[in-house]
Amino acid sequence: MKSLAVLALVSGCFSLTYGAEHPTRVWTALAGNTVEASFVKVEGAMVFLKLENGKEVRVAKSKLCESDRSYLEALEKPAVNHELPFEYGAVSQEQKLSKDDTVSYYMYVPKSLKSAHSWPVLFVFNPGGGSPETLNRYIPGATRNGWALVVSVQSKNGEKRPPEEIVYPMVDEVIARFPIDDKRVYASGHSGGTRVAGLLGEHMKKKGFAGLLANGAGVGYDRVYMQSPKSSIYALCGSNCFNRWDMPKSLDQISCKNKKLVLFPGNHDWASEAYMTEGMSMLTGWFLKDAGGMSTPYATEITCFVERELEELKSLKETQPGKALMWAQLLSEFKLPAELSEQVRKEAAALRTNKEALTYQEAEKALDALMKKHFIVSDHARCMKRADPAASKAAKALAEQYADTPFAEVFRRLAEPSV
Repeated sequence: MKSLAVLALVSGCFSLTYGAEHPTRVWTALAGNTVEASFVKVEGAMVFLKLENGKEVRVAKSKLCESDRSYLEALEKPAVNHELPFEYGAVSQEQKLSKDDTVSYYMYVPKSLKSAHSWPVLFVFNPGGGSPETLNRYIPGATRNGWALVVSVQSKNGEKRPPEEIVYPMVDEVIARFPIDDKRVYASGHSGGTRVAGLLGEHMKKKGFAGLLANGAGVGYDRVYMQSPKSSIYALCGSNCFNRWDMPKSLDQISCKNKKLVLFPGNHDWASEAYMTEGMSMLTGWFLKDAGGMSTPYATEITCFVERELEELKSLKETQPGKALMWAQLLSEFKLPAELSEQVRKEAAALRTNKEALTYQEAEKALDALMKKHFIVSDHARCMKRADPAASKAAKALAEQYADTPFAEVFRRLAEPSV
């Protein structure tokens, strides 16, 4: 790797820094030369960096590429301590819109976001109407990934007012009122709530909508809601849910950057906290993977995420090597500093020789193929509460073939009628 032509070695100790030690990243000059170094401080027009050998160098800020200057601007933001009209780490009291007090929501903000410059946010929609309890299954994932949560009170099945009156104004006010990262707006729900979440994604597709955590319903079946091609969809469905037919169909018709359908043993149910947390973590990983690497304002979060998931997969590889391999493959797609990249490479290489992990991956691909071949149907209503004979036969065969994997019960139940 070439050194930055504009760098000049300097000596001495520097007392002015921006707090904690920063991760090593690739810095790029306008001329195209690069160097791996960590940020130390800014003094006037000069940026001080520390090379991997411990030496400090300096470079004129004006000579750095745009992404490096954006990274520095994020670092130079003053420390914040956001005050809320409710308690961090607990679901708020009902919040009414300033322009329409007939529209309201509940909110949860993890304690870790008190000093964060901007927040990812997940808007949640319950087909029975939102309550503080609606957020309970999302809180572990929000705490783990540093997301704010908002649940609409009025949005529900049978509501006469359209989303334009009760959903979009709520979303707009939350984004304006709180320090929301407008590139990281997500939506989720169950059943009819997923339809509303999908509609929000369609409404915001030109505004940087980040992704959808679907649950118990596809994103439309008579008319598929089209998300931004830059967004992601993580879909959860019970094996015997009556919407197990339209979920793979709608996902198949949506073109977006990342998407995944996960089936769990169950009926038309909300997914568990564990599934929700995994989905939120995957959506976080997809966003950070596609954010541009260590030359972006998300560099510190990328490092923290990868280090956290590395530790998690190390604990998973003995008991759930298939899940560990799934995370290793995702982390392998990140642009990382050399040392961290090497750690990921070693873990991924070891897991790719693990027979149980490879069988898990094979069974997962077989499930995807089964859904695409037998569960993408043109007449959704015809399949309600039925088991297609061809689908049932294929699912039974896979249940036997992968009897020793976590997918066995899902295959077995897919052979049965939906509920």
